[in-house]
Amino acid sequence: MTLRTATLLVCLALVAGLCPAAPADQTPPEKSVAETLEGERYLPIGLTPEEEGMLHLIGRDHRRTAPPPGPARNPGEFEPMTGVIVRYPWGNPLSLLVEYAEDVTLWVIVANSSQQTSAYNDLQNAGCNMAHVGFITASTNSIWTRDYGPWFIVNGNNQQGIVDHVYNRPRPLDDVIPATIGTAWGIPVYGMSLTHTGGNYMSDGRGIAMSSRLVIDENPSLTPAQIDATMESYLGITQYEKLPYIQTSGIHHIDCWAKLLSPGTILIRSVPSTHTDYARIEANVAYISTLTSSWGRPYEIVRVYTPNNEPYTNSLILNDKVFVPLYGTAWDAAAIATYQAAMPGYEVLGFTGSWLSDDAIHCRAMGVTDRYMLYIDHVPLFDTADSENGYRVRALVDDMIGAGLIADSVRVHWKTSSAPAWTPVVMTAIAGTDSFYADIPAQNVGTDVFYYVSAADNSGRRERHPYMGAADPHDFSVLVDTQAPVIAHTPMPAQLASTWPPTASATVTDDIAVAAVTLESWINGARQPDAAMARVPGTFRYECAFPGSAGAGDAVNYRIVARDAATPPHETVSPAAGTHYFGVVSAVDVVIWEPDPSPLSGAAIGAVLSELGLSYEYTTTMPSNLAAYRAAFICLGIYSQNYALSTSQANAIVSYLNGGGNVYMEGGDCWAYDSARTIYNGHFGINGTSDGTADLSTVLGQAGTFTAGMSFSYTGGNSYIDHIAPVGSAFAVFRNPADNQGCGIANPAASYKTVGCSFEFGGLVNGAPPSTRKALLEEILGFFGIGTTGVPAGTAPRLALRQNSPNPFNPVTTLAFELPTAGPVELSVYSGSGRKVATLVDRALPAGPHAISWGGTDDEGAQVASGVYFFRLTQGGETVSVKGVLLK
Repeated sequence: MTLRTATLLVCLALVAGLCPAAPADQTPPEKSVAETLEGERYLPIGLTPEEEGMLHLIGRDHRRTAPPPGPARNPGEFEPMTGVIVRYPWGNPLSLLVEYAEDVTLWVIVANSSQQTSAYNDLQNAGCNMAHVGFITASTNSIWTRDYGPWFIVNGNNQQGIVDHVYNRPRPLDDVIPATIGTAWGIPVYGMSLTHTGGNYMSDGRGIAMSSRLVIDENPSLTPAQIDATMESYLGITQYEKLPYIQTSGIHHIDCWAKLLSPGTILIRSVPSTHTDYARIEANVAYISTLTSSWGRPYEIVRVYTPNNEPYTNSLILNDKVFVPLYGTAWDAAAIATYQAAMPGYEVLGFTGSWLSDDAIHCRAMGVTDRYMLYIDHVPLFDTADSENGYRVRALVDDMIGAGLIADSVRVHWKTSSAPAWTPVVMTAIAGTDSFYADIPAQNVGTDVFYYVSAADNSGRRERHPYMGAADPHDFSVLVDTQAPVIAHTPMPAQLASTWPPTASATVTDDIAVAAVTLESWINGARQPDAAMARVPGTFRYECAFPGSAGAGDAVNYRIVARDAATPPHETVSPAAGTHYFGVVSAVDVVIWEPDPSPLSGAAIGAVLSELGLSYEYTTTMPSNLAAYRAAFICLGIYSQNYALSTSQANAIVSYLNGGGNVYMEGGDCWAYDSARTIYNGHFGINGTSDGTADLSTVLGQAGTFTAGMSFSYTGGNSYIDHIAPVGSAFAVFRNPADNQGCGIANPAASYKTVGCSFEFGGLVNGAPPSTRKALLEEILGFFGIGTTGVPAGTAPRLALRQNSPNPFNPVTTLAFELPTAGPVELSVYSGSGRKVATLVDRALPAGPHAISWGGTDDEGAQVASGVYFFRLTQGGETVSVKGVLLK
């Protein structure tokens, strides 16, 4: 969601001070169009009230074209640049523009010759190098060249192109600037019919890109998969991370809180734990820490402290300089120091200006990628246990200008900490390709190796990888591999015969490298062919489909085997003894579909379903066949961490209901705000009376209904909780006593039943019976006609570890587990890298349910850092695990 009746814009923050963050249930004050920036009238970076009535103008003059010849590549901001685009009248201090023009061409967009003369005089009088100034004549609406400017690519023919997205503002003059520049510079322009904005996009130059979920919310007619396909065909993006918002209001651009400094390093803002955005920022940090960069390793995450919402991530990289906005607070110097430490060799320059907390240097400038760059691509070497063989460095070197590489210029320069002099090694060309290789000699165990690649072409270009070369080289260590891989896997529930084969998935990590992950399986006792599990790009997750054929009534046993590259290899098996098991069934009782970008309810619902002995499946994507389930539980979340159903998804839910299905659906905006509500509200018997407020602290059951006598304290999402009222055969089952507005409606229609809530099930706090989640879910299932008799008779008890709660947590979380038999049991905590952090249980326990809390400390009693942790429960050779996120 990006727009509301009260528009979501930011307050003006000058260097002299900063507006305080707005409370979560209020919209920041509107910026007036009449406010000035350095003496000029200007449109704000957000929407004005007038523009909210002009949304039909978005994309009015945009021209869609076919994608570029593939595969495309979208260079990162840290790659070679020849210029930077700004707009006149200025939105930048002249001192900053003068600094830009020292090394690259300063391109200034002017409306006419009169503006060009004024701009020229301003720059000349400021001491600018006028030989490095160029002009683009075009009318514009605003100064935000980052948001509407061209996105440069290299197409499949190795030629530069421009990708032109639909600018997400009703500003037609701005929207056509990429096409204007393409025509003026002779660069082909590829029109992409995706509403987007440059400030909400960053590319690593190797196929991974990141945005906030704004790109989803501003393209409601497209599924996330369709957005991904568009980004891949136009920009070559093969992994597109669309991250949750960190604020409840504002423009939601990713450059307000994060910045890629290289393919392997990302800068992310940090705030005090008392800050209103703290939990959302740390949740995104925790998620990013689970990803792998395109260099095949976890991101190095650098934090810059922004306690007063300083816009330090809104910086600009131009070749070997970094331009950082200063905000006039005590934290400016620390921000500069953070950049200097993270980017050795770069010249880090700070500038004051009329910066806002979500708009600064980056928003007001667009870099121009060198169309004839000397491009070096290399995946850095990992730590290794090999002390006997050389370490091969492979690199792609492409002189895009076509002048030819200088003979013997492609080299690897290496050294060790004990031998500080750099040793250059000429790389060998691989015939018929742009690839080269060279070997760094074998080193003794315990050696740290540093290296970089360099090249030069006949146009005078010289390049290094990484960009700063000797000042900031790649490095790896020669180590002794002493650790076996760690497997984190949640045993699979019953699987539908109609969707066979299911996919096995496990997270596998190792201290050095995972060599292979294999799925071994049996169907009705018959061994199936082993299946290699492939690593999912950008993650530590390995997946594969089950081999063989299975139908309803069949029994499947399986185990996962992981090996590392040690000699001989270490091997880990999940479970450590025996096998995991699931049955193949013709129908599953429940599917939990949780597209909520900040999930809370799915795990809570699943835990109760397991306790009740019901089969269920969990998914974050819409099930392809809802008819395979007796009931669907759909969890959409609360603004701003919410998911809006598309038209096709809403129609699919209605079709499922018309076919006799049962649906529980929750969401703070889905009843009175989201556009698709007109499709399904009637089936739920719900009238969304208003967009609601943020005053829900108690959820009260209603007399005469299946919630009679229930009263829950509520701690879930609490922004814009829709007010809902029953219509037709429906009746209210929950109300908010603070305003006597409905927040839960049940509808016993003739052929189906529904329950619709505007709060989160996972936010209900268990009280005295009947006010418990279990009792409520039993009543909802009973309303749907689904019996809950507990674990079926004759079913052997199984080792079970429930999802920790709360999750994410700070610093205490509770783990509930069940033991099928009495005996020794171990429950331990592991870091994301596989290191054991703490042992919570290591003793004999009786059979049955147990619970234990963990306060985020290691075995020495020290507090551990924020991040992803795995909880592993082992008894009798069987192991189960769950993943939790600690936020501090």
